[in-house]
Amino acid sequence: VEGCVVSGWSTKGILALGASGRLLYVKDSIFRDNGFGVAIDGPVIGSIDGARFEHNRYGLSITVSGKATVRNSVASGNSEVGYLSSAIGPTGGTELTIEDSMAVGNGAGVRAEGFSGAKGIARVSNSTLIHNDVGLRVGASGLIYTRGNNTVAGNVTDVAGALTPLPGI
Repeated sequence: VEGCVVSGWSTKGILALGASGRLLYVKDSIFRDNGFGVAIDGPVIGSIDGARFEHNRYGLSITVSGKATVRNSVASGNSEVGYLSSAIGPTGGTELTIEDSMAVGNGAGVRAEGFSGAKGIARVSNSTLIHNDVGLRVGASGLIYTRGNNTVAGNVTDVAGALTPLPGI
């Protein structure tokens, strides 16, 4: 998906699911006024660069056992979450890596959580999270790793839960 505007879907603007090894590439696209801007709901690997997630319920949602890397993107005005990593199931686990991106004016900027024995992971580096209800929210069975070079300020609550340092190599 490149150079597109996906707008006005009450459910999911883009839904990526399927067998392990499937890939989703998003570049320079806008997801606006959807239930979910982009939802990866299975063992799909996503690469997202230059996306805007604006005024959705959820900007980018990675669930079940999906994985995605986000760069140079903005999540703004999403009522629930800008970037979500939510693992479900005893063998599931999600991974969301966010670099050089922003979360502004969302319910939560980044949220990581897990259910039924699964672990939701988010890694955040060199990103700005401002004017959200919660900048970084670590839910049950969730982990948010941070490189320590993020701007997390001016949120109603900057951090909810414990963050884990991500060491440099």
